[in-house]
Amino acid sequence: MYLSLIAHALTLYIRYTQAPEKTEWEVLKRLRIHAAKEHTWEEFIQELNRRPTRTSKGRRKTGAKRRTPTLDHPVAYTKAVNEKRIVDRKQKKAGIEQNKNNK
Repeated sequence: MYLSLIAHALTLYIRYTQAPEKTEWEVLKRLRIHAAKEHTWEEFIQELNRRPTRTSKGRRKTGAKRRTPTLDHPVAYTKAVNEKRIVDRKQKKAGIEQNKNNK
C-alpha cells in the first residue's frame, strides 16, 4: 500500500513539474518502462516531452455510396434494404382500394 502511495506522489510530482499535458497514467507507464530498462533521468524526461511520430487520421470512409433515408411511412424514416423490396405505398394503397371497389 505504501508503494502505491509513493508511486502516486512521484507521478503527480513528475506530471506537475515536467509534463503537465500528460495524465498520471501515461507518466506511470513511461516511468515503469524506463525503470525496467535502466535508462537515465534525462532520457525519461525526453520521452515524456517527445512529439508523436504519427497522428490519427480518423475513420476512413469506404468507397460505397450511401443512400439517403426514404420516407416510406409517415411516422418514421426507414432505410431501403434492396431495390426489390422498395414498394411505393401510394401505389400499394391505390391497388388495395381498386380491389375493394371491384368487389
